[in-house]
Amino acid sequence: MTIAFGNSIEPGGMELDDDRFDCTCPECGKQAKERLWDTAEGGSVNSYYSISCPHCGYHDTDWDEP
Repeated sequence: MTIAFGNSIEPGGMELDDDRFDCTCPECGKQAKERLWDTAEGGSVNSYYSISCPHCGYHDTDWDEP
């Protein structure tokens, strides 16, 4: 669990989500892992997702790694 503090987010702090669960791979149809998470970046909270399949190597995310 991560809590972000700051004047522009929530003065008392805000718990950031980091959820992981099983899903179906859109490429091969087998069991894959999905992650939904928040990050505190530049005074705002941004939400991202990723799907990774260990069977076929499929990977999709909307997060651009720095």
